[in-house]
Amino acid sequence: MKGIGARRPSPAFVLAFIALLVALGGTGYAALKVPKGSVGTKQLKKNAVTTKKIANNAVTTSKIADNAVTASKVSVTLAPASPLTLTTHWSAPNDGEAAASCYQDREGIVHFAGGIHSEPGAQPTMATLPAACPPPPSNVVVQVPGNLGTGVNNDPYIVQITINSNGTLTNPAGTAGNGTAPKDNLTLASVTYRAR
Repeated sequence: MKGIGARRPSPAFVLAFIALLVALGGTGYAALKVPKGSVGTKQLKKNAVTTKKIANNAVTTSKIADNAVTASKVSVTLAPASPLTLTTHWSAPNDGEAAASCYQDREGIVHFAGGIHSEPGAQPTMATLPAACPPPPSNVVVQVPGNLGTGVNNDPYIVQITINSNGTLTNPAGTAGNGTAPKDNLTLASVTYRAR
């Protein structure tokens, strides 16, 4: 009676086994011996690297060459700006600047655009924020440029406004003298704050 171990493998089995060893060995060799940086743009097929294949935070500014990413290569969708609700004696600027508006970006920063115009009799409360622009967690005081005259020593005319946690914009100094002068255009375009 022949034992199970006494049987010889067929030539096809031997060749298949050798082919398997060579294939596995070649992959292991490639994984260990391919020089760093040897796979570049020429070796990659078009669309081989997709968003799903890139780990979060793997591409940082230090890894991007200068001018490699331009506006024409980036698709950015900004939230539409929402107009501020202006109070009595406050209106859109009369110097061609757009009316005051704001939007909140993905990081929770609220950005203003445009400006606001004060008329005689304007009260300290200038405007109310739209629902699309949540108020800050605590009052934020900013200084904005005005275009009516200059201050001491010909410094630009600067007005202090407060973005309140209740969603209003106020000029705490009032409307004349130390505050906003009547018929002044204030630019809000540089104003930002972090929302709640």
